[in-house]
Formats: sequence, structure tokens, C-alpha cells
Amino acid sequence: MSERSVARTGRVISIDADELSVSAETVTRHKIGDSGACLGDWVRVKDSHVQVLSTGHRTPDVSDDWSRMHANHGERLWAMRERAIIIDTIRQSLRGRGLLEVETPAMAASPGVELHLDAVAVDVREGMGGAMRKRWLVTSPEFHMKRLLSAGSGPIFQIAKVFRSGERGVWHNPEFTMLEWYRTDATYHHLIEDFMVMMERCDETLRSFRAQHGRAEPPAKLKPLQVIGFAEALDKWADVQVAQPSLQALAEHCRSRGFDVRDRDDEATILTQVLVQGVEPNLPRNRPVVIDRWPKSLASLARRRDDDPELADRFEIYAAGTELANGFTELTDPIEQRQRFEYDLQQRAQLKRPQYPIDERFLAALEVGCPPCAGVAVGIDRVIMALGGYSDIDQVLSFPFERA
Repeated sequence: MSERSVARTGRVISIDADELSVSAETVTRHKIGDSGACLGDWVRVKDSHVQVLSTGHRTPDVSDDWSRMHANHGERLWAMRERAIIIDTIRQSLRGRGLLEVETPAMAASPGVELHLDAVAVDVREGMGGAMRKRWLVTSPEFHMKRLLSAGSGPIFQIAKVFRSGERGVWHNPEFTMLEWYRTDATYHHLIEDFMVMMERCDETLRSFRAQHGRAEPPAKLKPLQVIGFAEALDKWADVQVAQPSLQALAEHCRSRGFDVRDRDDEATILTQVLVQGVEPNLPRNRPVVIDRWPKSLASLARRRDDDPELADRFEIYAAGTELANGFTELTDPIEQRQRFEYDLQQRAQLKRPQYPIDERFLAALEVGCPPCAGVAVGIDRVIMALGGYSDIDQVLSFPFERA
């Protein structure tokens, strides 16, 4: 490089309204765009032209700048403010009802083996020059929180970032915010009460905030819950009768109702399809609905019911036609839990889904003794959408997946 070139070479250190500063030289701002140089790049100024020598810390596209990436920038700022006050109200509500806020890892040795959830894998080096370790970003903080329950934490809650691969849409983002809480010596009915008290407080807070700032009122206030069993819900909204003499009969019955059931589908897959495609689109929009008493094939981590072992103490709460909460009276038997994990792994293998290790530390905690408890997971982004009348999850996120 010539002496003259060296003198005119430097790192882009600042951009003001009209000029780009390059070491001791300055060039007009339009040349930065022409050259593709950004803050932190090493550039050479020669004959009034900017040549990029190497890239430093740079943004891939200036259109990703906060003020440029959203046409409705002002509305998004309002959504951020509403998000903050709703999350603050959630914390106040649960603390006021005697729950302790905790934090657990976002990265784990096992993400769980639930049939329809795929995790995000990460490779982590163990210390300087150490071996690479396979880990997964958690799909839920559930296992860690139950380990705390087994250690005697008492009632706890957490607001955490969780990650699920393959989930994207108006209600889904691969990274989202989950609220999860557990009560000891309780059933899922206590959690439904917690949820409704929390939602009422959030609704009141949001209404007050919007009135104070002259904003449009939120949607109509939540009406009393409608509680309905899983089988009754499928009968009412999808015209599917769950009680069939065999898996083949169930498959044929669902096909006759227009559902695309494949020969290899198991009961859980068939019923999940009917729920998502047949029930959820037909749920009432003007009142929350609780669907409880789920079949044991969809028990997940729920305890089987004492009055009917073919059913599980699982529930989901829907509002505005979408799922907001999923909870259980928890299974605490380590032997049955291991059997369910092994069955889920077999089903994942048949469906050619990724295989994950069983969480042995979680099972060990159950063996030590987890107290009788109930737990629920709530999608906070969806709660904000339902309360605020938003139609797309992107409206309540600062940076959705494509712009993260």
C-alpha cells in the first residue's frame, strides 16, 4: 500500500447528519451508501471514492434501523408500553397471591421429549479449549421448576424466554415469553382461579392506561368462563365423537368428518389435529373457554384422574379463539413419568422427529419426592394480544423472528 493510501485509510468511527468521518478524512454521506461501508468498517478514501477494505461491526441493512423497519412505529411503541404494564401487573398479582418469583436456566441438557415440540439445539464449549457440549434452549422451564418444588421451594412462578423450532405464524414466534407457575397441595382448579384473577387485574390496568392517554378502549371485558370436557368440545365444535371401539375406527370416523388422517397416525396425533383444525376455529370469541378432562393419550405431564384413569387432569384456557394457557394437576410418580418419556420417544422415532435425551435429573428429583402440585404455562405475548385486541404477534414484539 502506498504512503498516500495509508494516510487516507481508517476505520469508520462516526456518522453525523451530513458527513462520514474516516480517520482524518471526510467524505459526503452519499458515498457511504454507494460503497456499502458501515460503522466499524475499514475503508480507503482514494480519488473521492470510498473502498471497503474489511468489515467491522456493521448492520446488514440500514432499513433494519428501528425508525425505518416499522411503518407503524408509533403504534409499536404503544404496544411496548402496554406490554410493560401488563407484565408488571402479572408479577404483582402472583406475588400478592403468595408465589415466589424464580429464575431457571434457558439452556439445558434435555429440552423434554413431548411429541409435538421440537427444540433449538446449541453447541457450547466447556471452558477455554474444552470439549463441545450439546445443549438445547428450553421449550419450557417446567423441569427445572419442578426440581425446585422437590427441593422445598413452595409456590413459585417465572417469566422466561422459551424457544420452539418450527412455530411461526400470527400467534407463533420461535422465541416467545412464557409465564409458568406452580402451587403445592393444589389442583388445576386453583390455577384457573389464579388465571382469572390475574387476567381481570391486567384488563383493569390496561383500560386505565388507555383511558389516561386517550387511546381506544380494549375489547369487551372477559365474561365468565365456559368449562367443557375435551370429548364434549370435539362433539360440539368438530362433530367428532372420541369414544370409538378402536384406533382404526377413530381414524375412519375423523376422515368421514373431513380431517386428513394418515394410516400411521396415533390417537394423540389424530385428536390434536381435530382440536386444532376443528375445535379452535369454532370457539366463541366473546368469552374464555376452559377445555379440561383430556384423554390419557394427551396427558403429557398430567396426573390421571381418580374418577376415570382414561382421562387426565389437564386443561387449556382459550380466549379470542386461541390457546392462552395449558396446565395440569402434575404427575409426580417417577416410574410412570419415565414410562411416558420412553413412549413419547418411540412415537417421535416413528414420526421421524428429532430425538432428545431423557432428563435424568428431573426424574431423580421426582424420586426424592415432589409434593402434590399443579402447574400452568401461559403465553404472555398471546395474553397481550387478547387483552389489547392485537391480531398478529408481531405487533407486540420489539423484534419478531425475521428481524431479530
